[in-house]
Amino acid sequence: MPHRDFRWRAAHEIHRADPKLIEQVSGGNTVGAARAMADEKRVRLDPDARAERFVEGWQKMQQARAGMERAGDSAGAERLRERMEKAAGGLHRDPQLESALRRHAPDLALKQESERSIGDALSSSLDRGRDRDRGMSR
Repeated sequence: MPHRDFRWRAAHEIHRADPKLIEQVSGGNTVGAARAMADEKRVRLDPDARAERFVEGWQKMQQARAGMERAGDSAGAERLRERMEKAAGGLHRDPQLESALRRHAPDLALKQESERSIGDALSSSLDRGRDRDRGMSR
């Protein structure tokens, strides 16, 4: 049943992005949800769209992590770093996304080395940031 799995994931992503759509659907208005599901399908099929979404999410996590560190929430910042590490580590499962992300290396604050994967470069950038925040340098 992989097809159902995609629909469930799409519905989950849509709800995360816009919880009001669930209220609309329960009220009988399915137009917005149908449009959002079509957009999710487009993103799922288009590596460049997935790359743009990944970059946007990565940048939001970087900002949130920096805010946590400034506020002294080191535990929260570490949990977010682990989430980012997991996202970076999962890129090897989607070669099309990883290839599309190479074009976005500057948006991810990466100096991309041709032999290194984007996932590895992102993971390394997390370690550099942690060392810098602790007053160490590499």
